[in-house]
Amino acid sequence: MAPDCLFEYGPGCDANKTPAGASTRNDVRTVKGSVPYGGEGIYACEKPGTVAITYDDGPYIYTDEVLNKFKAAGFKATFFITGNNIGKGAIDEKWSAVIKRMVAEGHQVASHTWSHQDLSQITEAQVYDQMVKNEMAIRNIIGKYPTYMRPPYSSCTAAVCQKVLKALGYVVSYFDLDTDDYNQLTKEKIEVAKNNFRNAVNGANPASDSKLSIAHDIHELTALNLTVTMIETLQARGFKGVTMGECMNDPAANWYRDSTAAPPASTTATTAPTATPTGVVSTDGSCGTQGKNQICLGSSFGNCCSQYGWCGTSTDHCGTSCQTLFGNCGTNANAPTSTKATSAAPQPTTALKTSVDGTCGASTGFTCVGFVHEGVKSECCSQYGYCGASTDHCGTGCNPLAGTCRN
Repeated sequence: MAPDCLFEYGPGCDANKTPAGASTRNDVRTVKGSVPYGGEGIYACEKPGTVAITYDDGPYIYTDEVLNKFKAAGFKATFFITGNNIGKGAIDEKWSAVIKRMVAEGHQVASHTWSHQDLSQITEAQVYDQMVKNEMAIRNIIGKYPTYMRPPYSSCTAAVCQKVLKALGYVVSYFDLDTDDYNQLTKEKIEVAKNNFRNAVNGANPASDSKLSIAHDIHELTALNLTVTMIETLQARGFKGVTMGECMNDPAANWYRDSTAAPPASTTATTAPTATPTGVVSTDGSCGTQGKNQICLGSSFGNCCSQYGWCGTSTDHCGTSCQTLFGNCGTNANAPTSTKATSAAPQPTTALKTSVDGTCGASTGFTCVGFVHEGVKSECCSQYGYCGASTDHCGTGCNPLAGTCRN
């Protein structure tokens, strides 16, 4: 399960799931407010007398109790949400109620990526994928998505990560008060995290100082123990618990972008298409918003468009999360929809360049032909858009226009 599973190699990793609905990748990203996007990020608040308590990695089974404690105190928090990690399931399928509650009670919802990958260790295309998928999922819940984010592991290099986040219009958010709660997960050790918070706040002056703290609501001791201490410490010292946006003097209208597409009624796959898909028939095996909006219906690769944006005929393509707008789904999916005959198997297109990072297909512009990984010729482009030489790469769903499909 994410973030530890090898998402590059197949559908078994939950990080490869794509939320339902239109992609936000090409949304207009106008500048909102004066807090800078991208770059080295924000480490400190600007509004004296405030402390922004932030939580990473949730929501989880303890988050409602965190909200209860903040409601009782009249304080607000910021939740940097991951879309699908630690086996909790996709947020727009499992956690809609608690995220809607966050917004309804005045808290700030921000992004912590889709599956908590290290943004300094993946490709530019994968960084976009991590951010856009989380936008789609959050959009599916609250009808908008955040402009604030925190990089997992506080890792975001200038060459790729910072550039992408600036292009997407994100305030890169860090902290100057680390509770270190995730390293203190026993009843004895949690006192260390509590003292980390107490010492920082007790040494600050509400008339001139502010703090930006980090904790993790996926841990029971953080939610039920540390949270109480943080709130009580602020109350005792005369600080106000606020969102990160407020502590940056950034109006709430700047914390989100309106979605350019309406949220889907449900993320559950239907068993039959509601309308005949229309559009350009796929020429390279890709489909959907991930594949230039090509459709599978009538293609030589199969009539179903999988949740990962590839045409095929298997259960993985035609079953759960099959994209009905770009192909058939359900029991009729394998039925031929075109009488056009092909005289030979499709050959790899020469329009694509040999992959430089192991990705392939129309969405990346790369072919696997000529690609070598760790000394092994890896010329098959899997249905999920990665080069390799295994049966999973060269078998069902292999893209013949971006590789050889021979192992």
